[in-house]
Amino acid sequence: STTNFDQLRNSAVGMSKDFGVSLQDVLASMVTFAQMGLKQSEVVELTRTSIMATNVTELKATEATEALTSATKQFGSESLTSMNILDAWVGTARKHAVTSVDLATAMMRAGTAAKNAGVTFHELNGIVAAIGSVTRQSGAELGTAARFIFQRVRTPKAQAELAKLGVSPVQGTEMKDFSSIIDEVAGKWDKLSEAQKLSVAQAVGGVRHYNAFMVLMDNYGEYVQATADSTMSFGEAQRANNKIMDTVVKQVGRLKGSYDQFAVGLGD
Repeated sequence: STTNFDQLRNSAVGMSKDFGVSLQDVLASMVTFAQMGLKQSEVVELTRTSIMATNVTELKATEATEALTSATKQFGSESLTSMNILDAWVGTARKHAVTSVDLATAMMRAGTAAKNAGVTFHELNGIVAAIGSVTRQSGAELGTAARFIFQRVRTPKAQAELAKLGVSPVQGTEMKDFSSIIDEVAGKWDKLSEAQKLSVAQAVGGVRHYNAFMVLMDNYGEYVQATADSTMSFGEAQRANNKIMDTVVKQVGRLKGSYDQFAVGLGD
């Protein structure tokens, strides 16, 4: 497809003004997305979401670009737009004791393993929120723990321990989705002794990450709620951005964006 550089430039200047950020940050994001071979409309959409992310999350421009690129690649089959993804991070963080950065970073660490385990994007946010709100770990630590658990639940040792509870991780010749497995475990969790809980957690989470699995099961209600909050988060990022754009700092940023627009116009 052909690229209309005038349209891209005008879009960049408009975003700089609309979001009160530097034109350089907008252009840097555009270049990154363009290098992925995307259509011009997709470049503009992803750039707009990425720049909004710098307003409504603690992500820097380069981090937002990287996180959205990763999310769209890993969960693109779920028909999620980049704005759906940002909405979910903002909405989940607003209602649970995790940050958007935690959710984004954990997704970059665990996204592929999550998808392989049949975990959806919103379920991953729910898992990270349920564990992180208790352990207060970083997004990187949460992502590492989740990735390990998603992979280890497929091992013979984990399957044997789950079978002792009457939970079969396999249906026919196929592994069940991770969410189906933990839903079955949750139905039995409160009836287990502490020794049984520890045995299952160590089989699924290993020595390093068994605590994350125990927290997930102990805090299962929050996982369900956070998954729902992530799913029903349409418009969260835009609402957060509207509040931020009313602040004095952002008003100044918008004035600078207007100046950039004027300077670009002089260059024509």
